[in-house]
Amino acid sequence: KVKVIDIERYALENALVLLAKDDPEINPEETLALVEVGAHSTTVYVLSNGKIIFTFDEAFGARNLTERIQLKYGLGYAEAINAQREGGLPESYETELLIPFKRELAQQVNRMVQRYCNSPTAERLSHVLVSGGCAAIAGLVELLNEEIGGHVTIANPFIAMSVSNKVSKKDLMNDAPALLIACGLALRTFDKHY
Repeated sequence: KVKVIDIERYALENALVLLAKDDPEINPEETLALVEVGAHSTTVYVLSNGKIIFTFDEAFGARNLTERIQLKYGLGYAEAINAQREGGLPESYETELLIPFKRELAQQVNRMVQRYCNSPTAERLSHVLVSGGCAAIAGLVELLNEEIGGHVTIANPFIAMSVSNKVSKKDLMNDAPALLIACGLALRTFDKHY
C-alpha cells in the first residue's frame, strides 16, 4: 500500500537546500540555479531562500547524443548507452558527435539561464550547479562556464555525507550528479501518523 507520494520539485528543493548548506563554495543565502540534464529534457531551476522560484524546460537531453551515436555507428539504444559509459566508440566520436553535442547543450542552457535573468523579478545568480547523467561529461562544466559566465560546478549531494565502506566512494561520486532527486527523496520527513 502506498503511504506517501512526493513531488520531484520538493525533492529537488530538499537536495538543493542540503547542497547549499554543505558545499563551502555555495552561499545558501544567495540565489543559485540548477541545470538538470535529463534523458529527454533539460530543466533550469532557480532556488532562492530555500524555495524554487523559477523553472524552465527544453526538450533537449542526453537522448539526443545517444540517438546520434545510434545513427552514426548503427547501434541499438542499449548498445549506444553502453558504448558511452564503457568506451569503445571510434576516435572520431569526440570531434564528430560529443563536442558538437556539448556546444549545443551549453547554448541551450545559456538561453534558458538568460530567460530567467531577463525576467523582471530576476535576482543575480551566484552559482550554477549541473546535475543529471550528462553532468559528468568531461569538459562540459568548463564549456558552460564559458557560455554562461559565473561559477558553474557539478552538483554533488553527497559532498558532506559520510559513506559506508560497503559503498564504492568512486562509483558514488561518479553517479552523484544523477542522484540529486533520489537524495532529496531520502531527505523527506514524514508525519508521525505514517
